[in-house]
Amino acid sequence: MVDVERRVPEPATSFFGLGGEQRFRCEIARVTASAGVSTSWLDGLKRPLRELVPYDCAVLAGWDPAARRYVPVLQDGDTRALTAYLRTWLGFYRIAWPMVVHRVGITLAGTSAWRDHLWPAGFRDGLGVGLFTEDGRHAGFLSLLTYRPQVVTVTAAALLHGVNALLGSALDRSSRHGEDDQPDPSR
Repeated sequence: MVDVERRVPEPATSFFGLGGEQRFRCEIARVTASAGVSTSWLDGLKRPLRELVPYDCAVLAGWDPAARRYVPVLQDGDTRALTAYLRTWLGFYRIAWPMVVHRVGITLAGTSAWRDHLWPAGFRDGLGVGLFTEDGRHAGFLSLLTYRPQVVTVTAAALLHGVNALLGSALDRSSRHGEDDQPDPSR
């Protein structure tokens, strides 16, 4: 007797495993394609980032060189502590591999961001990275934080590293789009 009703469940969408890097890159490219035209790409970014890291706090911030500070353009989840720290400073202005919190915990413990803002707020793991355009200009940063310890993988960091220029360039186009929307005072 053959069981014709037997169904094999379809695998859940995942950016991990065989072909995951290409799926993640394609999804981020699809989402960021409208940056500079509309801000809807920011809402579309939440799902793939949450699939990458099950975050409790996500902040994407653009670098404002005139004010010499980061300006959040996407905030999702419990962002109070990270937003409070943004009012001071956050040093993601060098091209580097994404920082996985539980792998650099001792180094982070000495920073005022972690010691004074993020640890007391309950964050125990996360991923943070400076974002750069394709030509290497600093555009901002992305931070994904979670209350759960040791949930961020090195694979997630590698996947994020692979789309850094896509995110940085989209953030740059989006910030320029915002400037273009401002009325020209000389007119």
